[in-house]
Amino acid sequence: MTANVSTIQEKELKRRDFILHGNPWKVVFVIAFPLFLYSVLSYFYSIIDTIMCANIGKEAVNAVSALNQVTNMITAVGGGVGAGGSILIAREIGKKNYEKAQTLASTVFAFILIIAVLTCVIVLPLSEPLLRLFAISEESIAVGKGYFMLSVATSSIIMVNTVYLGMEKAKGSTLFITLLNVGVVIVKISLNAIFIYGFQIQDMTFVSLATLIANGMLFLFILARMFSKGYLFHFEFAKLDFQGKTLGRIIFISFPIFVGKFIFSFGKVIINSLCASFGNNVVGALGVSNNMGGSVTNPLSSIEDSTSSIISQNVGAGQIDRAIRTFLIGLAYAAGIAVVGISIVTIFDSQITHYFAQKAGDGIEDPVLAQQAIDEYASLISTCFFYEKMGIFTLGLNSAVLGLLYGFGYTRVSMILNIARVFVFRIPIFLICRYGIFAEAIEEAIALDAAGSSSTISNLDKVGAQVAGISMGFSNIAIGIMAVTAAIICIAHIKNRLKNKEGVMSLSPEKKAEVEGFIDSYLSNYKNYKEEKKDWCYEDGVVLLGSFRLYKQLKDKKYLQFCLNYFDKNIGENGELNNYTKDDHNIDNIQAGTALFLVNNIHYEKKYELALNKLEEQLKEQPRTSNGSFWHKDRYPNQVWLDGLFMGMPFYTLLAEKEHSSKMKNDITDQFVRLDDTNWDPEKKVYLHCYDETKSMQWADPETGRSPHVWLRSVGWLAMASVDVCSIMKDSMDITHINKIKAILKRSIDSMLPYQDPESKMWKDLPCIDDPDNYLEVSGSVMLAYAMMKGARLNLLPYEYMSKGVEAFEGIIKHSFHDGHLNNIVKVSGLDAQKRNGSKEYYLSEPVVADDSKGVGPFMMAYAEYLAMPF
Repeated sequence: MTANVSTIQEKELKRRDFILHGNPWKVVFVIAFPLFLYSVLSYFYSIIDTIMCANIGKEAVNAVSALNQVTNMITAVGGGVGAGGSILIAREIGKKNYEKAQTLASTVFAFILIIAVLTCVIVLPLSEPLLRLFAISEESIAVGKGYFMLSVATSSIIMVNTVYLGMEKAKGSTLFITLLNVGVVIVKISLNAIFIYGFQIQDMTFVSLATLIANGMLFLFILARMFSKGYLFHFEFAKLDFQGKTLGRIIFISFPIFVGKFIFSFGKVIINSLCASFGNNVVGALGVSNNMGGSVTNPLSSIEDSTSSIISQNVGAGQIDRAIRTFLIGLAYAAGIAVVGISIVTIFDSQITHYFAQKAGDGIEDPVLAQQAIDEYASLISTCFFYEKMGIFTLGLNSAVLGLLYGFGYTRVSMILNIARVFVFRIPIFLICRYGIFAEAIEEAIALDAAGSSSTISNLDKVGAQVAGISMGFSNIAIGIMAVTAAIICIAHIKNRLKNKEGVMSLSPEKKAEVEGFIDSYLSNYKNYKEEKKDWCYEDGVVLLGSFRLYKQLKDKKYLQFCLNYFDKNIGENGELNNYTKDDHNIDNIQAGTALFLVNNIHYEKKYELALNKLEEQLKEQPRTSNGSFWHKDRYPNQVWLDGLFMGMPFYTLLAEKEHSSKMKNDITDQFVRLDDTNWDPEKKVYLHCYDETKSMQWADPETGRSPHVWLRSVGWLAMASVDVCSIMKDSMDITHINKIKAILKRSIDSMLPYQDPESKMWKDLPCIDDPDNYLEVSGSVMLAYAMMKGARLNLLPYEYMSKGVEAFEGIIKHSFHDGHLNNIVKVSGLDAQKRNGSKEYYLSEPVVADDSKGVGPFMMAYAEYLAMPF
């Protein structure tokens, strides 16, 4: 059973209302404080291994410092998918689309389960080779191999746990997350105490075993929770959606987060391997220093996690200004936490470093020398931390910025920041210090060590600690500055997008109500376009698509129900389509299949699937020109019409995504690209309505085969085809295909802009013709408006095209929407060997009507886009 707003628990709706409408300072505090406690616990959880290993020996501390960075690389997968899934789920909650949120939750959970199993299967048998690949010393491998293998198994479990916690975070249930993690930490500490202090086991493996058991218990709880019918996001196999669009969305937003986290951990592995050239003591000291810094930076992550969820919900609800304000409040909280945290760790620096160094004197009988060894190892840690803590404040700013970036979906920017932190700042600075600034000091230290020293820590260790510390401190400061710069740029970009759209939006609530009233009345009274025979046709298809777009935007099921009612009446139980003949090879008849495909994705019926199969069969058999473009239909052999791209390509693309077919996607892209060769006039710089490969039709130019005029609606069909195909491909990140097709989208729009009416912002039926009988035509104008608004929203067009699309759409309403009717729609125009000869006289002789589906359908699509948020 799927959930809608009426079946959602009242507390979930109250929490959503609080996040969207409560005092923003209070909202951030209430959501962040449990996460703050959770982060503190997570910090202690993460360093328990180091603390426990400090009671085993210095070699164990050095080993755990090196090995933990490798396991962090593995858990980055769960962190990325968990964060990305959380963002998408929070967006849907913000939109009150709980049904979609549930589908995402089940899909993300299943996805991470598969990844977790594959991780264990692949990594565990290769443990030793992998550790050597990452330059882990043989001493650390010998001491910590068992620890590492159990950590890999634990990391796989943590991946799954992290995704579940991300779901809870998405709905703002941060206190519950904290309580769960308190339980995990208590179990882990208790088991470690039993193993090390109770049974006196001096083996790192048991430290990792305690972690595995603690997380395994949480994992079992999560499984029980996910399969509980009473849980909001309970797992159902029927909800799994591994189709390209949904999985593509998850990967698209999660992959940059994963890459950023993975690269950051990988960078630390590289730093550890570089530090190993100084000796294991430097690796261990740097690891402890990282943990000391983590006592502040881990709690700072509560700001990142809480604000990203709050911002995501506000973006989903269209409250962009409030989302930006949330970031600024989070920035203030982060700065405060950083200042307090730095003060505390500075005051207790000596006590902390000496705790981790307590076993450095083991094996030294002379108590004075043993204490010297402890003091010198503690000093080594303190040297690293002296530099590292200089960047803690800027890391706080970085955490707040990451919350902004995740919330608005700019995860690729966050990925760039994480990569830059390691590969632009940390590693280069380390190498500059190692082989430049400190090269002479290193040579002197090596010479002094060779001559003998009374110190238990080598002179090379001391220089190495400085090099490691400086690289950490510099990179942390630099990344904070870079993050704030990125935030300023992103906010300016966001504000500009809002300004471009809202600056020209002028429809009053009353006018919107009038538009929606017209649409509702139109759909309520709609009959098949070809009522006598009830033919399956594209004229009905564009109305269906318009209704479906409104359902997706407004979440009002009456629009979906209109589609279902139509399909139930016009599709037989075996998938027969009313008066549809495949052998006509009419590309127009494919178009209604686009809405059917989209509806079937969310409301599956066997007869729908059978009907889609019939349309797929037609595409497979559709005749083509010699260069591979689909004929428009058997009645018009060897002809390519601009109309045909919209009739066939969106459906074809949905099919290609479903089958993950590169061959089909190449074919789709090629059909768009070939259109430039056949229908684009390079001299007039416009797309012409039709092309005849035989160049024998009465309207065909004997040299080019093109028809003589630009017909507005045909360019509108092409623009809509281009933006819709790119939109479908965008979810699976088919960048190469998208770039080629979006170029055609922009060209089709740009070719019409010089002919736009300056007052109404509409276009004439024959845009390039100056004739007193020519008139401003609605269907083609609204198609171009739709393509511009959607193209700008999806970054397929420069964002200033949003305002152009809004102006055109509003111009249509002001000029042609009167008395409850949408006027000035040309009924039909085409080309053949009879009356439809391609002349301007022919085009302008076709009847102009009101409320024709070819105008109202795109009008509904454009209105849905007009209402859509620019994110």
